[in-house]
This record gives sequence, C-alpha cells and structure tokens, in this order.
Amino acid sequence: MVNDIVVESGSARYQDVIDRFVHGDNVTGEVLAHVWRDTTQPEIWDLPIYEELFRAVRDVNASLPRERQLRVLLGDPPAEWENVHTLRDLDQWGSRDHHAADVVQRDVLARKRHALLIYGDDHLAKKTRALGASDDRPTNVVRLLEQGGAPVFVVHTETRMPLDAIQADVRSWPNPSVATLARTVLGVRITSRVPASSRGALKNYSTQCSILDRRPASRSRDLMRRCALMLPTCRCESHVCRYFRARRHRLRRARSLRSNGSSRTAPIAPADRIEFRVPQT
Repeated sequence: MVNDIVVESGSARYQDVIDRFVHGDNVTGEVLAHVWRDTTQPEIWDLPIYEELFRAVRDVNASLPRERQLRVLLGDPPAEWENVHTLRDLDQWGSRDHHAADVVQRDVLARKRHALLIYGDDHLAKKTRALGASDDRPTNVVRLLEQGGAPVFVVHTETRMPLDAIQADVRSWPNPSVATLARTVLGVRITSRVPASSRGALKNYSTQCSILDRRPASRSRDLMRRCALMLPTCRCESHVCRYFRARRHRLRRARSLRSNGSSRTAPIAPADRIEFRVPQT
C-alpha cells in the first residue's frame, strides 16, 4: 500500500506548505502556487493538472483518519530563486535525481513506508532512448534507489505511438490496462531509441503553442529572468533548449499584448490555458 506520493513538480523548499495543504489546513492559492512555480524548471509545472493532483490528495485525505492519510513529498531541490543570479548558482542544490533519491531514502524507506513516484520517463528509464546516446545506464532516480537496495517497479505510460499498431489485440484490452513489458514485442518497441528531437510532445508543440498569460506583469518578468538564466546563450536544438526559447518568446508576446490592451479579461477555464496550433507538415 502506498503511503507517500513523491512528485517532480514541486520544490522541497515548500514541503511544510504542501504538508499543511494536503492535511486540510487553510493555505492561500498564492502561497500554494510557490510549490510548483519555484522549482528548478521554470514554468513547466504551471498548468492546472499539477495543482489538481495536490487538491485530489487533499480530498482523499479528508475522508481518512490522520494515521492513514497520504503525504505528498516534493522531489525537486529547494532552490531559492531570489539568490540565483547565474545558471551556476543553481548547482548549489545539486542534481535533481540525487535529491529525489535522498527524499525517498530519508522520508520513505527509512520510515518503512512505500511511495508512488510521479516523474518523467528520463528519470525512471533503465536506458536512454535518444539516438547516439551512450549505452551506459543513466544515473537517474531509479538507478540511485536500486543501488541503495530499494526495489523499484516502473510503470510507463506510452504516448509516442499507437500500441494497437504494434500488437493488434491491444484493442480488446480493458481500459485502462497494465501489461508487463519484459521480453515482449511491446517492450522492444517502446524502449527502442528515437531521435532526440522527436521525443515527447515538444517536437510538435514547443515552438507551435501560444499560452494565454493572465499573470501580473511582475510574475512574467520574473519568469523571463529565470528562463534567461537557464539558457543565457545556448542555441542548440535539444528539446529542453527549444522549450525555454519558446517560453521566453511567449512571455514577451504576452507582455506586449497586455501593454497594447489586446489580452482578454474574461475568466478562463483550465482547458483554455493553452492554445495549440497544428504544425505545418
């Protein structure tokens, strides 16, 4: 049985905030937002789905006795952005994978508890799928935990390809379904290497989407500063670099629209937060 949920989408600096929130205490939205907005990955988690996870845990806990309530552990290093002026300043908080592994060892395993980790594939994979990458196993959170003797079971949600095109009987499986991948056709295809530029949705959407920014101008300026620190001069075509370049562009565009009085003032629903344009083919 799971006791704790460890998430990539939260800064450990605000562990006390999320502890109070999921246990039912009053926490303002402004204070709660620091959890996902102040991670070492600027802006990536500022979408409704990540806040909704924390609220779902809070709702579940409201129906449970205190001793059975779930705890959310924030896995990102506790960066203090007010003290970050160069990209190197972020190094003082160490590797994100090492920090997450330390959180699990200290707050889960040492207490004889069990955890569900919600992390991106690269933090969980036993090999890197990008073409040209080394065959060495990546030093990610799963490897670090297994080196420490912890058993880890990885569940992968495939989004790159239709599984029924690989194995036709997938169409008859219940929805949702879980299947073991070891020594199967699905496993071989899912773990096969793909060009780095094709991984995930960023290939199609990182430079093709427009975010409707409703944040105060001071918030947008701070995000631009953080993105600029992350990529001060880089012009490579990695998915990370392309994301941050696109994000800086969108923030500048949002500020321009606001100054011209062009942005809408009506409330927006979560589904309206992002507008995608279909890429040209």
